[in-house]
Amino acid sequence: MAPPFLFFLLVLASSVLSAPQSGLDTLSTSLVGTLPVIDNWKASKTKRAAQRPRVLSLPVEHVAKSRLVRRDVQQDVVNASLTSRADVSYYVKLSLGNPPQDVSVQLDTGSFELWVDPDCNKLSAGDTSFCKSTGRYNPDRSTTAIVTQGKTTLRYGIGAANITYVEDSVGFPGSEEQMQNVRFGVATSSQQQFAGILGVGFGGGVTIPYPSFMDQLEAQRVTESKTLGVALGSKEEGGGSVTFGGVDTSKYAGRLAAVPIIDAKNSPDKVPRYWVTLESVSHSPPGEASTVLTRSSMDVFLDTGATLTLLPSSVVQAMADAVGSKGTVNGGLPAVSCRLANSEDGAFGFRFNGVTVFVPYDEMIRQLPGQRGQRSQCYLGVMPSDKFALLGDTFLRSAYTVFDLDDKIVYMARYSNCGSTVEAITEKTKLKGMRGMCQEPTVAQNRLTSKDDDPSAAAALLPRGRALNAVVSAAAACVLMWAMV
Repeated sequence: MAPPFLFFLLVLASSVLSAPQSGLDTLSTSLVGTLPVIDNWKASKTKRAAQRPRVLSLPVEHVAKSRLVRRDVQQDVVNASLTSRADVSYYVKLSLGNPPQDVSVQLDTGSFELWVDPDCNKLSAGDTSFCKSTGRYNPDRSTTAIVTQGKTTLRYGIGAANITYVEDSVGFPGSEEQMQNVRFGVATSSQQQFAGILGVGFGGGVTIPYPSFMDQLEAQRVTESKTLGVALGSKEEGGGSVTFGGVDTSKYAGRLAAVPIIDAKNSPDKVPRYWVTLESVSHSPPGEASTVLTRSSMDVFLDTGATLTLLPSSVVQAMADAVGSKGTVNGGLPAVSCRLANSEDGAFGFRFNGVTVFVPYDEMIRQLPGQRGQRSQCYLGVMPSDKFALLGDTFLRSAYTVFDLDDKIVYMARYSNCGSTVEAITEKTKLKGMRGMCQEPTVAQNRLTSKDDDPSAAAALLPRGRALNAVVSAAAACVLMWAMV
C-alpha cells in the first residue's frame, strides 16, 4: 500500500493538471504645468473582434549619462520596455502616425499629458545628441494627422514646453496594436527638455479636458482596465518594463499591498496625483537589525519622472546620521562614503500598509565622478524638502507598483526580477494580496518580521504556474512508479 502522502500528491497533481490553463502570445522585437480648464469629454470605444490574449514585450536599452538631471497579455495587455538613461530617466518607445514615426518619451507618473519633439538645439552638446536620438514626429508626414488649433504651455520642476495639439494614431513598435485619433502635443519650443514626455497620471475630466493616453488605452480596448504596472529595474539591470492593463507577477516578491490614493482635496498640493501614505522609514545596517528612523506617517507621491527622493528635512537628517554622513554635496544631498555603495546588505526600509520596501544602499547612493584626478563623491539620493515629499527613482527601482486609476489604489511590493509573467487586469482580478513569483531580494530575506509579510515571503519561494505543474507531475510519476514496483 502506498504511503498516504503519495496518494495526496497524486490527487494534487491530477487536480492541478486538469485545471484549464491560460495561453500567452508573446511578441518580442529588438529595438535599438499649467492646466487648461477641465470640460466634459467622452471617449469613443472601438469595437474589437474576439481574439487570443496579447502581450507586447519590447527589450530594454540603457543609455549612459554622467551628470545629474531632474524633471519636476493576457486579454488585451500591452507590456512595453523602459529605457534607463544612467538611472536618471526612463523611456518608452511609441510609433506615431501613418506611416509610423518612432519616438522615445520619458515615462512620467507625475504628469498627465503626452508630448513630443523638444527643441534640441538649445541644449548642451551631450544633451543635444541624446535629444536628437529620441526620434522626431512630423505631422506633415502622416496621412492621418489632424493639427488642431489648441495650444498650451506645460511647466515642470525644471523647464517647460510650448505645444500645439495634434490628433493622430499611436502604436507600439513591433506590435499591430494601434490607437486612432489620440490627442498629444507637438512642441513648438521648449526649455531644458531633452525628450518628450508620456504623462500617465490622471487624465480626462480630472486634470485635462480631453482623453489622455491612459484613457484611450481602455476606451479603444487595447487594455481591459485603466492600470499600469511599473518595474523600473535595478541600476545593474539598466531598465525594466511597464505593463499597461496588466500585472507582471515575475517582477516582485511577496504580496501586493493595497495603498489608497489620497483624494486631491486632502493632498498637500490639492492636485490629483499618485499621493499615498508612507507609514515609516527605517534603517538596516549591514548584518544588524533594523531601526525605525521615523514613526510619523507622511503623504508622498510616486514620481517616475523624478531622479531623486524628497523627504522632510528631519527624515533626511536621520537617514544621513544613520550612515555616518559628513556634510553635503550639490546643495543639500548627504555626502557618504562610496564604500557603502558596495555593501550587499545595508538598506533603508519604506513601509506601506503592511509591506516594507527595502532600498539597498547601492540603489539609494549616487556617485559623482571625480574631476581632474580627484576622487569620486557619493551621496544619498534623497533631498530635504519640508514643502512636499515625493518618492523618485532612487526609491522606485526597488519597488513594483501597479497604479489603478479607476479604483484610485496603488498596489505595491518589493521588486525582484525572475522573468516575465504578465496577467491582464480585469473586473474580476483581485490585486490585493496577489503573490509574486520571485524570491525575496537579498536585503529583505533576513529582515522580514512577524509584523511584516513573512508568510508571503515563504509563499513566494514556492513554485507556481508551470513550475508547480512540473512539480506535481513529477510527484504523480513517482506515485505511479511506486505502484508498479
